[in-house]
Amino acid sequence: MNSFNEQKRKEEEKAREKELSDLFKVAVSQPKVPVGVDPKSILCEFFKAGQCAKGFKCKFSHDLNVQRKGEKIDIYSDKRDDGKLMSLLV
Repeated sequence: MNSFNEQKRKEEEKAREKELSDLFKVAVSQPKVPVGVDPKSILCEFFKAGQCAKGFKCKFSHDLNVQRKGEKIDIYSDKRDDGKLMSLLV
């Protein structure tokens, strides 16, 4: 009988904690993805707040290091000569 009461008390406490966490949940909004940008290059704001329920189905990145990664480099164009070429043409 004692273990049943203890189990019931634990369940009630867990339900109360869940209710409190739902009440005080921070409102999170995911920014729109600009055209031509891969959503996986943008960190999921819900994941960042610990609220993303989509898991691997989420179209945004769950890699916390994604913000540190820079923009992809265009290896087919050489931007070093852009300033020199313009000064020669003028």
